[in-house]
Amino acid sequence: MIHVNKLTKNFDEQILLNEISFRVELGEKVILTGPSGCGKTTLLRMLIGLENSDNGEIELKDGSGNAVGIDQVAWIPQDLGLWANLSTYQNIGIVYKGIKTKKKERIMELMDTLKITHLRKKKVSQLSSGEKQRVAIARALVNDVSFLILDEPFSSLDLELRQGLFEALNELISSDTTMLVVSHDPFDMKG
Repeated sequence: MIHVNKLTKNFDEQILLNEISFRVELGEKVILTGPSGCGKTTLLRMLIGLENSDNGEIELKDGSGNAVGIDQVAWIPQDLGLWANLSTYQNIGIVYKGIKTKKKERIMELMDTLKITHLRKKKVSQLSSGEKQRVAIARALVNDVSFLILDEPFSSLDLELRQGLFEALNELISSDTTMLVVSHDPFDMKG
């Protein structure tokens, strides 16, 4: 569960977020929409601990009500955060924290589902926008996580590709994974 209570953030004496409160239950998939500059990305950055709030509380809890560590949160930033000089396989594998002998199997499973196996040796700098999005999704899901947080995940893609990627994402995440998507385009959640 994600619980945000009266979250406030100011920049240069201007209020960006003013006592924002919401709750996302375990397993829910929620989209937060709003125009550019309204604080969506800042809110996500606070959720994952990259930005401090001026006031308010953020809680991430599992099904038993226990606090969840940041290692249970996968984040796909708007710029995807991929390493251009690494291959597709290396980008996905670099964050893997599971059993070493299962690493290759897990990465290949994700690449197969996302239809990027043929790109495993290609450097990310050689990939299209859609291919990069798939690599970012695979990297986010290579470890079992409780929370998946996406910032404008499909903004550079056409509607058909967005729908395909969202369907693949739904196939890959477990039913108890909580997903929060921030977007200026509600069509990002169609699928």
